[in-house]
Amino acid sequence: SDFEFSMAKVQAVSGFTATEIGKLEEQAQELGASTSRSASDVASLQLELAKLGKTSTEIEQMTEGVLSLSVAFDTELGETARVVGATLNQFGLEASESGRIVDNMAVLFGSSALDLEKFDAAMRTVGPTASDMGLSVEEAGAALGVLVNAGVDASTAGTALTKSLVTLAKEGMTGKEAIDALTTGQLNTAQAFEVFGDRAGKVIPILQKSTEKYAELTEKQLEGSGAALKARKILEDTAQGGFDRLRSSVEALGISFGEGLLPLVNEMTDAVSGFASRMASMSDEAKTATVLFGGFLAALGPALIVLPNLVNGLKLV
Repeated sequence: SDFEFSMAKVQAVSGFTATEIGKLEEQAQELGASTSRSASDVASLQLELAKLGKTSTEIEQMTEGVLSLSVAFDTELGETARVVGATLNQFGLEASESGRIVDNMAVLFGSSALDLEKFDAAMRTVGPTASDMGLSVEEAGAALGVLVNAGVDASTAGTALTKSLVTLAKEGMTGKEAIDALTTGQLNTAQAFEVFGDRAGKVIPILQKSTEKYAELTEKQLEGSGAALKARKILEDTAQGGFDRLRSSVEALGISFGEGLLPLVNEMTDAVSGFASRMASMSDEAKTATVLFGGFLAALGPALIVLPNLVNGLKLV
């Protein structure tokens, strides 16, 4: 089945033991049977986390949170897992913090113009610098939300914010001091370009005019525990969500039957493979004789059915 093959890919990439894979498989089937995403979808999520070097335990901790964010904002599971995992790595956070990350992202996606693609494009640039300067993921996310809300391209926002932070770090500022200066300063446009250069200077006036919005987005994230799960539940309680859960449950049932039939399928596969191997090693004369004999048996079958009826008919004459 697709699910079995997906889990095999997880094991091939990760090198997890049979016991570790068994636990992930059990989790994927459980979530596939109880949510709007199928077990195969969950396996694709686990595969992306394995590619990021997460342990089986870390993947178990992260899976449901990533699934909730994906369902809530209709994003592809594997890509959502990649972005969440990358954000954890950028800020040096443990997998146990994945719930915090997905809730932050849920808040930002629901309260600003950021979405998964924009968040990824911006955070992959500014994340490592912000983290190194001691800024939290909430503070960096809020600043990006402010800039994207103002129409700044996500990639440009990440690059410009990085340049701004680095400029102030060279003056001896900590991350906290730098972000405060950027969101509460009084530089005019000319001064902003003179201090920060062409690339970063254009975003400084936006940040300075958004002090309240920056503080609001930061606070919302800090208070947003459970945001991803809450949003997922709202969507799954709709008619469409119900149909999606039904489809996932049907797949879960099919997986269960498939696992029961797997030994028989393997036996049949081995038998056919063995026969094919023997055929391949035969001489041309033996192959011809085998095919002719098979054709004879195929023709003989109907005759064996008709002949008794013919004999009975003659007895009646």
